[in-house]
Amino acid sequence: MLITLGAFFWATKMGAPRMIHKLISVLVSRGLVIAAAVAAAIVYAHWLMVLPQPAALARGESPLFVYVLFQSAQSQSGGWFLRLALGLIAVTGTAACALAGIITFKAVQSPAIRYLSAALAFGSLATAYFYFAATHQEYRQLIGWSWGNGWRAVLDFVFYSLFLVTPLFLVRFFRAYPRPVTDEQLEKHYGEIMTEARLKVSQGWRKRIYPQRGQDPAVPNKAERVIWGGSPQLQMARVHRFWISPAMFWCAIVIALLAAIAGYLGRSTLGTTGGESYVEVIPPIVEAVRPLYIAGVSALVVLFFVYGAQISFENLQFHHRHAVAEDRAKIDWIYATMLVAGLVLLAVSPLWWATLMWLIPQLEAHAIVPLGPELFFGPTIISIEIFVLAFVLALALSIFYRGAVDPRLAARKFTLLGLLGLIVAFLFILIERTVALKIVAFFEMPADAGALLAGAVVAASIAPVKNRAEKAVNIFVARFLPLDSMIEGERKTLVVALSDLSGYTLLSSRDEKQALLLAALLQRQAAKLTDKHGGRVVKSMGDAVLFAFDDATTAARVLSALHRDFPGAAEQLGITALPVHSGAHLGEVTEASDGDLYGQTVNIAARLQGGAIPGQIVVSEAFATATDSADYRNLGPRQFKNLPEAISCHELLLSSTLLNHAQLS
Repeated sequence: MLITLGAFFWATKMGAPRMIHKLISVLVSRGLVIAAAVAAAIVYAHWLMVLPQPAALARGESPLFVYVLFQSAQSQSGGWFLRLALGLIAVTGTAACALAGIITFKAVQSPAIRYLSAALAFGSLATAYFYFAATHQEYRQLIGWSWGNGWRAVLDFVFYSLFLVTPLFLVRFFRAYPRPVTDEQLEKHYGEIMTEARLKVSQGWRKRIYPQRGQDPAVPNKAERVIWGGSPQLQMARVHRFWISPAMFWCAIVIALLAAIAGYLGRSTLGTTGGESYVEVIPPIVEAVRPLYIAGVSALVVLFFVYGAQISFENLQFHHRHAVAEDRAKIDWIYATMLVAGLVLLAVSPLWWATLMWLIPQLEAHAIVPLGPELFFGPTIISIEIFVLAFVLALALSIFYRGAVDPRLAARKFTLLGLLGLIVAFLFILIERTVALKIVAFFEMPADAGALLAGAVVAASIAPVKNRAEKAVNIFVARFLPLDSMIEGERKTLVVALSDLSGYTLLSSRDEKQALLLAALLQRQAAKLTDKHGGRVVKSMGDAVLFAFDDATTAARVLSALHRDFPGAAEQLGITALPVHSGAHLGEVTEASDGDLYGQTVNIAARLQGGAIPGQIVVSEAFATATDSADYRNLGPRQFKNLPEAISCHELLLSSTLLNHAQLS
């Protein structure tokens, strides 16, 4: 209380805005940040090495978010889960402290970097206090925990303040990283988002709930003007400006004071100090309202932190949407990681609770006593901790990004699609198993025959639903990915080749069935030859096939074998073959997540294929110089449509040497 009175006296002396700005400059100073990071790192390192026993916590003695986790230690077999959860917190806190120290000394100093280092250091220190120093007897003795509830309330106030300024610093960081954002830019950004939302609402079945049809999407409707009191985008920009104002720091201090008082009231009951009992008498009216007060303050602390995280994420969305090319990868490391970890966090709890519907009866049937609270909330708690750890690592990758890996490709190829696919597969395996067992039990069938019949029923009924679910997941993922990332991927140097049937359109007008049969035969021969010699068929486009090869020699053998074998394969089917003409080029391409190829190399290969006469294989000079055991005829430079420079063309000849290699390999 004396600290609070002193702070208000200082505020009246200096002026509140000036005092807050002075306080912010002190908090983000290098010395204080390093001191906080070192103190927190010492606590985490000591706990990881020693693993001290946690103290028995009474209700109200610790914040609610700490007490819920430590409840698992009170269950019969929850100690392992508590150690796992605290271990993840310690690892995350250590990583945050290390990152705060590194960027303080190594990164280019800017206001955004200073805010981030302060957020990491103070958040780690507050977490070390609440989860370790205040919950383990060995650390309690060091901080004077036995001095009474007044001293604890002071400590709670200090560390609640540090805990609550963390989202304020994060908001300031994302407001200025990688480039500062103005209120006008935010207002324009929200205007674009709301215009897009109004356009979606005004289309299809949703137009039934749209209050004003035919309205300009850029103009707020009556409902929005009533709710927001004017322009929604302007109000949202004002909310963002308010979160970086001195008033929010006063809000954080006031909420920290309320939380410290709630902790004091929660501990003002029968307890022990130094092994001796004590009783603190509180007025009856306070005793009556205490539970509601503690619950309300706990909710206020959580809402403050969550809403601050939401404002930070909205700033991140602005940068992700409007980032310039040199900043794109920095933002995408954070955005993609948060998206993946957030989707995992949202999927884990429903999936686990759905699993419990099958797991708990199995445990009861085998007389296995289920675990305590960690059985229901354990996966959610662990996934939250993994989310925070992933966020810290993403910050490090973003700040020290050097262009080694494309974050969008990493998230899309290795994490997002694979992880969501794994979750969907696990869910449907669980459903199929449960349905099969229920069918066998209901009809009282023998184990072998029942399993076979149940498997057939499940395959016929659930498999189509599973396919639709996987397709829906892919569509869902694609909606969150930026438009340019849908065609960006890994850069490779490949040989790209296209083969096409000459005269296919004319034949289709005369005998469509025979034309379709020849197109299918070309695709089958292409797949057969690539399986035998190497390479892959990227995709089939009617009567054309797109190939990809690692080297030009393999490509020359496959194309030569295709031109040689296709007429004989058609003759075996009793139809007359159409001539094949092909084109190939060696160069850099972008391989997307679905395996498709993009880039100028593909365009050049298509132009070379289009310029080949029936039965001819036209390749570029880069292709010709990269092959051995192949004969060419120089066709000279050719100018193709929409290509700025002429391409030096060569005809690949079906020489006996090349065909013999294709036959033997």
